[in-house]
Amino acid sequence: MPTANCRSCRTQINYGPKHAGKAVKCPKCGDPVPLPEIQSVPDAADAGYGLAPDDAIPTPPTSAIPPAISNTSATLPQSMPSRLRPERIQRTFWADARKSFTFLSEMDNAIVVVGYAFMMTIYAGFSIMPGIFWLIFSIIFYGMLFAFYIDIVKTTAGGEDDLPSLMEWDGFFDSALSPVINFIGTIGVAMLPAFAVRMAFGWEMSGGESLIFMTLMALGWFFWPVIVLAVSTLGYGLVFRVDLLLRTPFTAFGAYLAVCALLVVALSFEFLGSSAFYSDTTHQAMDSMHISRGSLPGFLFVVFETFVLNAIAISSSVISMRLIGLFYRHYSDRFPWSAG
Repeated sequence: MPTANCRSCRTQINYGPKHAGKAVKCPKCGDPVPLPEIQSVPDAADAGYGLAPDDAIPTPPTSAIPPAISNTSATLPQSMPSRLRPERIQRTFWADARKSFTFLSEMDNAIVVVGYAFMMTIYAGFSIMPGIFWLIFSIIFYGMLFAFYIDIVKTTAGGEDDLPSLMEWDGFFDSALSPVINFIGTIGVAMLPAFAVRMAFGWEMSGGESLIFMTLMALGWFFWPVIVLAVSTLGYGLVFRVDLLLRTPFTAFGAYLAVCALLVVALSFEFLGSSAFYSDTTHQAMDSMHISRGSLPGFLFVVFETFVLNAIAISSSVISMRLIGLFYRHYSDRFPWSAG
């Protein structure tokens, strides 16, 4: 199989004929890697070639390569989905979906979630700042969190089971503003038809108009995972191909329905972890122990509560993003579009 090396980090990339002449992102550092054209194989009838047709493409010996690592592409982390990795899939979609609800128990993944929960707990302290400063810090903190969510979709789609590490700061626009716009933009695109109906009918709608609005809202949430997947892998260019987006869920409809159902289950954890659900319990516990909310123990109670709520909310979102990535990982060969 032809190979190319990344000019930046020297990672070796295997590729096939359909990707020859194109450029892909390096799975390790993300830099673009041009893939050379594949030289045509001489005809077997050529006397100077000397190989039978079945031997036209020589294969490297495998005896010296341990079976566990004989597949190079299976050992390379990929930050972008690619159809060069079908052999990476060693479990079924359903097994991977079940694993999504337990993989956070693995130490490395748990540390990442704890790190982001701690980050968002610190953010809660900036709520006392003046409006403009609070807005800037909101964009910074949520931008880093949303960038993490988008990266989960990309790495999961590319075959990775571990969470991406804590995001590095690459400037206000790349690490904060752009992820916020991208993530909120996916919701805006999904809800655009419903918003249009709301604008057309006004806030006072009749029963029939309300039914149309609620139906469009439901359809928006139904197609939201596809929009997130498209934006995470290819950007907003695919959003204008509505025909492709509408067809994507039906390429593996049963699995897509399962993704939507599991998203509801995952997001229900976030509801259970909402401050409205737990705050009364925490305050009652503080009152029963005669702990003043203005004291140091009271402050520590509030900090701990905020941290737990953030951990629950982030965990549920991580599961949701992983499920979306899994849909691409297992069924991208059926899609009417491809990021690989």
